[in-house]
Amino acid sequence: MYVPRLFLFTIVLFITPLSVNAASYVIDQQQPLINESAGFLGVGSDSEQKLAQTFTVGMDGDLAGLRIPVAGCGRGDLLIQLTRQVDGRPTGLLLRALIVFGSDVPSAYTGFTDFFFPTPVGVSVGDKLAFSVQTIGVDSYCSYATAPAGDTYSRGDGFFDSRPNPPGWLSFKGVPDRFNDLAFFTLMEDRSISGRSGNCLIPGRTDPITGLPLELPISNLVPACRCFEDAGAREMRCGILHPDFFIVREFPVPLLAGKEFKERWKFTPLTKLDGPVRISISGGALQQPIKFEFVQKFGKKEPETFTFKAIAPIETSRIQGSALIEYDMQDAKSEYQRSFGVDTSINPDQLKK
Repeated sequence: MYVPRLFLFTIVLFITPLSVNAASYVIDQQQPLINESAGFLGVGSDSEQKLAQTFTVGMDGDLAGLRIPVAGCGRGDLLIQLTRQVDGRPTGLLLRALIVFGSDVPSAYTGFTDFFFPTPVGVSVGDKLAFSVQTIGVDSYCSYATAPAGDTYSRGDGFFDSRPNPPGWLSFKGVPDRFNDLAFFTLMEDRSISGRSGNCLIPGRTDPITGLPLELPISNLVPACRCFEDAGAREMRCGILHPDFFIVREFPVPLLAGKEFKERWKFTPLTKLDGPVRISISGGALQQPIKFEFVQKFGKKEPETFTFKAIAPIETSRIQGSALIEYDMQDAKSEYQRSFGVDTSINPDQLKK
């Protein structure tokens, strides 16, 4: 008999969940029930367990994200993927992928947390989709709250993939006296909100006058770059997400004016690559342009990294810089997915005299 891994845990730390203005979204599909006395499903850890749920879209529109009961991630990051189904299983075409830093996931379980893809996915009534969750990093782990026993969602099924079982998705229906589904909500953009231009949303930001979500002045076809300052680690990190790979750019904050610092780029493929990912960087804090490429094969647990040295400018004015990322994606839906730019400028508020 194939058995999914469960474990109990107790954590006393609390952080603010990842969320985007909830009023801007409507719930489509849902299985909201949780059995808190049943413990938690493990994600990652020594069993390398992955979880998945198939579902059937109930409205036309743009699928923006998921609301799931995940918490307690450690020694790595959380990967959420949205795919199509094949024969009722979560093995179809990858539509979107989102990597969430482990530190951004609630440390303690307090219920559901919202996670939004970099750009929404256009869907139609009756579309058969699936989402999956797994961790990235050696010995990484997360916890997923357990649903009640029985078939609590009739328009799809829950699956798991864990060792020592053979690789591949197994249905929870094969586990006696257990639940058939995961707890989840799918979140659609609310089309009743006017003024949307089809641009990328700025997570967590709304216009103080209109209350509408603020947007970046770029098309939602462009891979999004999400930056934030890590107050504990004292570094700035940007997550650059492409359908086939994920890149994290890291550098210390604040930069010491006129002093040398190290900048690191970390690369994780999300699927088998069509070829190398080439990066050309110029300006910013660089004395001269540099070029490098990532060629890592899909499936490695540790991201490929490239580190270089730069010198923070002395001037307090904005120092322009940019990076060009080139990738010969065979099934690209736009030219932006083959070649796109990233701002690497140094701003005055990143400098310290």
